[in-house]
This record gives sequence, structure tokens and C-alpha cells, in this order.
Amino acid sequence: MKSILFIIPYFGRFNNYFEWWLKTCKFNPSIDWLIVTDCSEKYDYPPNVHVEYTSFEELKERAKKALEVDVNITKPYKLCDLRPAYGIIFADEIRGYDFWGHCDVDVLFGDIRRFLTEDVLEKYEKISRWGHMSLYKNNFAMNTLFRKKVCDVPDVSEIFSSDIAYCFDEVGMRQICKMNDIAICDTADMIFNIDWKKKAYEPLYWEKQKKDSYAFVWEKGHLYACICNDNNIRKREIMYAHFQKRSIANDACIDENKLFVYNDILSTKNIQLTVSNYRKYAKSVFFDFTMLRYFFDKILVKLRVKRGTTYYSYKFNK
Repeated sequence: MKSILFIIPYFGRFNNYFEWWLKTCKFNPSIDWLIVTDCSEKYDYPPNVHVEYTSFEELKERAKKALEVDVNITKPYKLCDLRPAYGIIFADEIRGYDFWGHCDVDVLFGDIRRFLTEDVLEKYEKISRWGHMSLYKNNFAMNTLFRKKVCDVPDVSEIFSSDIAYCFDEVGMRQICKMNDIAICDTADMIFNIDWKKKAYEPLYWEKQKKDSYAFVWEKGHLYACICNDNNIRKREIMYAHFQKRSIANDACIDENKLFVYNDILSTKNIQLTVSNYRKYAKSVFFDFTMLRYFFDKILVKLRVKRGTTYYSYKFNK
């Protein structure tokens, strides 16, 4: 079985459902995670989740030394641009693994090996094009792929030294792979990436019907997207769900082995999967102000009333 290590530098406090993130990692015992953090809060870390304590400044210095370029990062979010270089920055930690990668902590995992089979890992050198979870084959070519110069992608010396967010782990690396004939395993059908511009759960990558409503059930290492439409409920097993930019209420008991997620609530109450319950717990929002708030936030950032992130605009991505 091919070995996998996910690397997650994270600074500051973890979200309020981080213990459930850890639990979904625990139920993937053949996969390892390395968290590099300054958060000293006590958690019940499972054997396959390792922690390396360091400061944000120390990590910046480590990256600068390993990459031999200026690393001018003032906020942790900018670490997304460093992700493709983790094979160099964490060269000691990835030694002996077949694949290394990165992922977010605002996800809940299902059975990862059910989707990333040995055949998939044998066929592809890069798994997924998304920052919330990607894998690279652990060899010199893939570990240094980020240094390849291609048209319309800035040089890494510019990317790593700028405060601008280049989305290099996603957009930049997709273009580098494309121009170097490296096939990326498409995981869009394996995951549920929730549209963060909508209050109700809607998938970004799946085809959906107008009346579909969604909730999730995690049970003993398996995660299901549950879709209700009219009088039908169907379950679809997924590798993970991504709860980007969402405030989640967590009233779930961590000792339980079944978890329900609906309307940004984590619960271990015994909710029956019936159409009436779906209409009650996973109902759509009649007035959704999420996109409107996003629009006004962008205006405030432009007017410099509110601080925000400046993103680089790739010519080929327009």
C-alpha cells in the first residue's frame, strides 16, 4: 500500500469542530497527517496525526532557507502559495512516503482509500487540483515542479516574496501541470465542495436539480452526502466535504460514531433520514444574503474601510 502524508501548517486557534476533523483522520489509519502549528491547546490527537510546534516566524525562516528565495509572508493565508513547495520545505518529514500533500481543516473526511485506490495512486503523479486537498508523488520531479517556468505564471521568487495571494496551489500549479503534460486526477466527483456564496448547502462541482437539498452523515469512517428531492432521499458516499468560510455550530458528542451535519450544525442526535426531517433540518433558505454580504465586503475592501486579501489575476484564468 502506497504511503501518504498530508502536511498542514496552521497558526492560531483551530475551529470549534477540529476534534471531529481529528476523528475523521483517525478512521483513516493508513494515512498520516503532520500539523505544524503554534496552537498549544490540548487535543486527543490520534496516532496517525503528528504535531510539530513552531512559530509562524520560524516557519517563514525555514521556508526561506530551504527554498533559497525571499519569503515575505505576513499572514497565514498566504501559506497557500507555499503549498507546492512543501516537498522541499519538509524534505525530512516526507522521507519514506510515496505521496505527500496538503489539506484544510475545515473539512470532514470519509474513507479516503475507497477513492484514492492503489490503481489511482499508480496512475497519477498529482491527485486533485484543489487546495483543500491535493497530493504529489514524492520524487524529485514532482517535488520541484513548482519551479518550472511557464507562460503567464509568475516566477516563484515573485510569488513567495509578495503579499498578493496568487492561488498558486490551485491555479498556478494547474497551468504548470498542463504545460508539462502532467495529468491530474480529477476528484470533483469524489468530494462535496460546498458553495460558500450560498447559505444552503449546494455542491460547486456536481450537477444539481433545483429542488435538491443536502445534508451529511458521517458514520464509522464513511461520509455520505444525502440528497433530498421531492419525496426521494438518496445517499452518495464521498471522500470529504469542504465547509469553506462557514461558521459551524457544534453540539455533537465526540464519543459518538455517527454524526449529522445540516444547516451548519454538527449533531449526534439520532435524526432519522426521512423526507419530513430533511424538510425540517436541511431546508433551503428563502432569502439568502450571503452573496450580498460578499459583494459589500468587496466594496469596503476597495474603499479601504475593511482589510482584505488582494488576489493575482491570471490571464489564462479569465
